[in-house]
Amino acid sequence: MRYRSFQKVMLMLLLSFPLLFSCTANDAGKYSLAIYGPVHVYPSSTPPAEYPGTDFIAIIGTKDRVEVMQVIQKRNHVAVRVRLHDGREGWVFSGENIELTLRSAALTD
Repeated sequence: MRYRSFQKVMLMLLLSFPLLFSCTANDAGKYSLAIYGPVHVYPSSTPPAEYPGTDFIAIIGTKDRVEVMQVIQKRNHVAVRVRLHDGREGWVFSGENIELTLRSAALTD
């Protein structure tokens, strides 16, 4: 009996372990992204080793409006999947000229 309890605990720990390293927001529509300067948009949710990198798909600026599609909180950065005005999708990262905020309840209802 103790062995089964131990198995259950170990299974729960194993399944919850990835949550320690990343968290995905399912309610991405509740977020808005403010852009304060040039921001590189990348094709992958992994940031480049050195900024700005060479594989970005676009550069957006303060006048651009993007739709937040997904938010992933990693241990050392936040990755935000955005939809650009032309329909393309890509990723921006914390550390650039962005601020991710929750929209107020009046705007999301």
